[in-house]
Amino acid sequence: MIKPELVEEGGNIIYAPSDPSKMEDIGGKLIVLNPKWVEDGKLFTVDYGTSFSAPKIAHYIARLFNYFPDHSTNLIKAILIASTKIPSDRPSPLDEIEFNDTDTKLMDLLKIYGYGKPNFEAAVTSDLNRVLLLADNKIKLDVVHLYYFYLPREFVETSGEKEISVVLVYNPPVRRNRIDYMGVNMEFHLFKNSEIQKIQRGYKTIQISEELEEIVPEELKIKQIDLHPGVNARKRGIHQKGLKVYSGKPDIDTDKPLVLSVVSQSKWLKEEEYLQEYAVVVMIRHEATIEIYNRIREQIQQRVRIK
Repeated sequence: MIKPELVEEGGNIIYAPSDPSKMEDIGGKLIVLNPKWVEDGKLFTVDYGTSFSAPKIAHYIARLFNYFPDHSTNLIKAILIASTKIPSDRPSPLDEIEFNDTDTKLMDLLKIYGYGKPNFEAAVTSDLNRVLLLADNKIKLDVVHLYYFYLPREFVETSGEKEISVVLVYNPPVRRNRIDYMGVNMEFHLFKNSEIQKIQRGYKTIQISEELEEIVPEELKIKQIDLHPGVNARKRGIHQKGLKVYSGKPDIDTDKPLVLSVVSQSKWLKEEEYLQEYAVVVMIRHEATIEIYNRIREQIQQRVRIK
């Protein structure tokens, strides 16, 4: 699994605003319990820890529940994860890794930063050039849900960095005494340049089961947007995020929708009537100050989004 999933300041930021030149270098360490207390003969030591960062993340979650008291826990967590960004001021060689790199290289970054540091303001609001699309739903076992939306032409044709990300959060039943820890696996895929009817027909050609490893119909693979990290890396956890960054003009036909498939796959859980709760958040962002929020909102209001 991708661990950690979120990062925050751990209380080890050294800063002397009065006179930075006289700042004492204490290594940024905190007083923590000593795991080698028998060997060292002392209960406490200094080291890096999470005793500051974990409460900060919990604080964000609590504030989000105040903003959105009717949202599910899955949706609250998905909104927060959608706001994350890996810091740019990374030490070498981590500063050379980009999110569009291969999963093998990207995992060196993810095992340190996870999906990144949350931004609370970005979690609670959309901007003119950054849009959040939300869904809170339930799904039967071995079933596919499809969502679709249209990108405005300005998003594709206007110069500047563009970003599309998808977050999936779910809460499966678990058994701690089993190797296959989760009773249900879920994953998602994003498709471009295709009508939703073709995506529907493609998924009807496969039978989802516990043994199936590749849950993308063969004829649809050419239409798939390569989100990073890839599905095999992100689907090991219950908090999943896939990201695509475009520096140039994307090969996306704005006359056709982007189609998001959300797939449930039964593992040891075999209850036919079981409904798995989940939430998905799609974030669309453009570097340029262009009005994509109202354009996407108008198109969603005119069309049915869920099949």
